[in-house]
Amino acid sequence: MRKILIGLIAGILIGLVPTAYAMIMAPKTFSDVNDDDWHYESIMGLSYSELVDGYDDGTFRPDQNITRAEASKLMYGVFNKVDIRSEFYELNNKYEALNAKINTLDFPGTCYYEDQWYQEGDTVGGSSACKCYEDGRVICPSLI
Repeated sequence: MRKILIGLIAGILIGLVPTAYAMIMAPKTFSDVNDDDWHYESIMGLSYSELVDGYDDGTFRPDQNITRAEASKLMYGVFNKVDIRSEFYELNNKYEALNAKINTLDFPGTCYYEDQWYQEGDTVGGSSACKCYEDGRVICPSLI
């Protein structure tokens, strides 16, 4: 009986969580923005992202010019939502991890040029002018 009661309570709570979440996360609606307006999706997306909240009277006033104060608030909100530094660091960490994996691979040569591997110091591609260097570069002075 106790297990059934716990299961029933858990089921009710699990059923209420999405409803409560939807109520909390629902974008604010505006009395002067209709779902058939050309700007509806943009305004509601900004509202959902909490970048705009409209006026105290429940309007958005889409035909009114934006003030410098409103533009400043919007820009500040955008810059706080998008953390460019963390995006860069995440990308850099992925690059370093990939580079570390590449460095563990065993290649049959130092340089790869025109579907063939070459060792450091080898002439490359049948041309005595092209050389393979230790860092993997192939330099052909005649092509420079």
